[in-house]
Amino acid sequence: MVVRTNENGFREVELDAASGGRIVIADYGKEYVTDIGSVSSVNVHGLGGAEWIRSVEDIERHVKDIENTRWLSDEEKRSCIDFLRSIAE
Repeated sequence: MVVRTNENGFREVELDAASGGRIVIADYGKEYVTDIGSVSSVNVHGLGGAEWIRSVEDIERHVKDIENTRWLSDEEKRSCIDFLRSIAE
């Protein structure tokens, strides 16, 4: 898992899963006008999508989505969830 600041100045984490998939979570900051972040995921077969994190309350829905992802290991899930929850801090 790589944590970095992207080209727009937002904190971002990228996880290349052992199964071959990828998850990218961006933190725009709680003060951002429209959305506070985004979650993008693609499995090894190229199936996935991107969703916005609209509010701090929305984070728990994204946590549940990560928890239900079958192609991530428990450790990979925990890393993604920890980053998601840090957005609310």
